[in-house]
Parts: sequence; structure tokens; C-alpha cells
Amino acid sequence: MKRQQQQKIFALVIFFLLLLLQVASSYKNIYGNKLQSCSQDGMALTGNTRTGYCMDRHNYNGSHHICIDLSSLASDNDDSNNQEFCDLTEQNDWCSSLMPCNEDQDEHCQVQNWCVCQDTFASYLQNAGGCDQIQDIVCDSINILAVRAYAAYAEKGSEKYSNAFDCITSRCDVSSNIIASYDTSNNERNRTYYWIGAFLVLSGAVTGYSFYRRRQHLKFQSMKESLMYGSDQNNENRVLT
Repeated sequence: MKRQQQQKIFALVIFFLLLLLQVASSYKNIYGNKLQSCSQDGMALTGNTRTGYCMDRHNYNGSHHICIDLSSLASDNDDSNNQEFCDLTEQNDWCSSLMPCNEDQDEHCQVQNWCVCQDTFASYLQNAGGCDQIQDIVCDSINILAVRAYAAYAEKGSEKYSNAFDCITSRCDVSSNIIASYDTSNNERNRTYYWIGAFLVLSGAVTGYSFYRRRQHLKFQSMKESLMYGSDQNNENRVLT
């Protein structure tokens, strides 16, 4: 019975994890299609939610929504002119570190495709000296909210974000009309579904664990009562004899 209950709890958790992944896959990329996973097998698992997708817990515009290939070289693959992301954004060198793998988080893999923040990417582009001086970006895995945010700032006269918008649209060969026409309310609904799914997973795990502990307690009590009853019977038998 114990094994059956554990299997049911495990199946419930897996079901809701798959539900969360389905929600993640319904986010849109800059082409207006399903957002693709930034992480691939053999790479470290990225994403602010550590699902491999460039989406954020609060999903505000531009937060960790841009997928960049940190293993690539800039400047037409000229190693001597490589403009590395961590160096130019003045961060610790996590870009070359090992982190839990996409396919097995008990193992560690090299950081490669990584979801970076909108503002940091724009600074990287600026410090590198232009769009042709940066590492590769993974277009199918860039959340459309990031470039929508760039467009909004560009309209207010920001050269920094205008350059970031132009860089992504030119490198990914995407029409600005597609970006402008996409209804981002879909992502807001997805955020709600994500938290509902997360709540259900947590609730299922807590309920399952509580049920398991309750059964163990009842089993212990039954064994204790059985032992006490047997002891009383033995004492009665001694008195009678």
C-alpha cells in the first residue's frame, strides 16, 4: 500500500510539472510563434524560473527574456576580437562556469545559451561597439516582451534601446509590424496559469506528504496498541496460571 501511495503522489507531481511546461511553451517569441527553450541538452539550465525558457516570475517587460549563445564568438568568429558578455557587462565570469544541466540537474554542464536581462543586453551591445561585435543571439528563444519594451523606450527617444531593438530585428530578420501587432495580454494570462500550476504542484506535494505521514502514524498506533494488547493478554494468562 505504501508503494502504491508513493507512486500516486509521484504521478501527480509529474502531471503538474508537465502542465507548467505546457504553460511555458505557450509564451511567444519575436516571430509571434511559441517561445522555444533557450537551454538544450548538454547545456546548463537557464531561465529565471529554471525551466529553460526566457520568461520571468513576474513577467515584466524585458526581464531575462533574451537568449544569447555565450559560447559563440563575435566579430566574424575572430577569436582575438571576441567580445564576451560577462567581460563587457563587468560581471563575475559566470559565463564560463558549470551549472546544473538542462536534461539532468544532478549533473553539471557548461553555461552556453542563457537568458539575459533586457537592460544588460542593451549595455552589452553598447559597450561592444555595435550589433556586429556581439555574440550570437537565439532568435526563436527571445521573448517578444523584450523587444516590445525596446520599441516603447525607442519611441521615447532612447538611442540605447533603439539600437537594441534594431539589432534584434535585423539579426533575426523579423518585421517590426509582427512585434507591434502581437497581443501581450496572452503572456499575462500565462503568468496567472503558471502560478496556479505552481500552487497546485505545491499543494499536491504537501497533501501527499501529509497523507503519507498520517498513514504512518496510524500504522504505528495500530502496532503499538497490538503490542499493548498482547502484553495485557500475557499478564492475564500468568495470573490465571
